[in-house]
Amino acid sequence: MNTEKLRSFVEQLINSGAIKTLAPHEKEEHVLAFINQNEGKLSITFSSPDFYPDMAWPDIKSELAKVLGEAITDLVREQLKTTIDTLRMEWKQKYSDFMISDELFRQQLIDFAGKLSSRYTSRMHYSNILTLIKNNVIFPFISAVYTNRRYISNGLSKFDKIGFAKPEEAVDFLYTAMFILPIYDIMMPINMVMPGYGGPANKTVSYPETESNDALRKNFLAKLKEIIMTGFPNISPYFLDIILKVYYFAEEAENTTYTSKMLKIVYNMALQWKKVKKDRGAESFEASWLNVARVNYKFYSYDLNTVDELYKITIEEDL
Repeated sequence: MNTEKLRSFVEQLINSGAIKTLAPHEKEEHVLAFINQNEGKLSITFSSPDFYPDMAWPDIKSELAKVLGEAITDLVREQLKTTIDTLRMEWKQKYSDFMISDELFRQQLIDFAGKLSSRYTSRMHYSNILTLIKNNVIFPFISAVYTNRRYISNGLSKFDKIGFAKPEEAVDFLYTAMFILPIYDIMMPINMVMPGYGGPANKTVSYPETESNDALRKNFLAKLKEIIMTGFPNISPYFLDIILKVYYFAEEAENTTYTSKMLKIVYNMALQWKKVKKDRGAESFEASWLNVARVNYKFYSYDLNTVDELYKITIEEDL
């Protein structure tokens, strides 16, 4: 099938009007909604002699969604390269077992994220991460953390083997690590805390420990490790451990690396963050998200002291 006409149609949509300024994931959502809302007219148009008269509309629609996904993937990959190329790697020098140059590591990140972005969920999440970084959401929090020197600053600078002396190092580390996380094609245990699926909710849930679920957990982590090491054969074992420990059982939270706990909170916020105009006297998106997160910290196994301090910072710094 010649998809040139479909591609031209999609390009016109994603570059038209208000859609043009949206983030890639928002573009894809808007165009999919447009297609669903206008199926009647579109089915007639695309089944006409000028387009695909020999194809049924469901098949045309499927191809249209595929072409849209490819176009958005191209946008995400372009933004990934631009952003990753500008990441500072000062934090990486602290890892004596990170036997790879900054330039090669950046290229591996670009290749790894670029490959994953061909999948819908990963593509959406990469776009969310890029949007968070573009809007500089995290740095004001981490800067305040290091100025106030309370619980989180101790966590980032002292609790783990590798500490971050400056807020810039911590932020660059979190940005870099987030680009490795959007892997969603592995079956996981039912009571493992999975970053990226939903946000804080007003409910609690618990699952019994079972031998089969423990085996599934080990299999999940082994596959996850294999995927990451394939993309980053020279990755620091300690850095890899921080990534893997983001996916922990609720009862393991107390013994989990602090940086992993912080990374999961920041990552989950990134996946739901929206640029919302803050009205006078109203909470910002960040404040609202963190407030709900601390209420439901047990459900998501968030570190309560961390989400509580971050929420207080939104009040103290008017974030």
